Amino acid sequence: MKRTQPDPTCKDMVGPAPRQRWAKADTLVVAEWLAAHDWQPLDTATCTRLGQQLGRTVKAVHAKGQALRTLHPNYDRPPMNTSPLDAEVVDQVLHRR
Repeated sequence: MKRTQPDPTCKDMVGPAPRQRWAKADTLVVAEWLAAHDWQPLDTATCTRLGQQLGRTVKAVHAKGQALRTLHPNYDRPPMNTSPLDAEVVDQVLHRR
């Protein structure tokens, strides 16, 4: 069976453009969730819910959650590549609590 590509002009398509940058507000939503749950990894259901809320894919939310977790002071493995915005948001969330 041949797979067809979705029509790019379709108005029903929902979601961000590929490789869309994360805004501070969106990053903050993920960081706040992590902080509220003791910086535990995001599960699939949470990634799905946050993805729908933020207009992101499950994979993108999961990757952002993993990256933010590596910036926590108690994370004992090497950190992932993160942006200065990620570090700023994690610091902001940690100082609130």
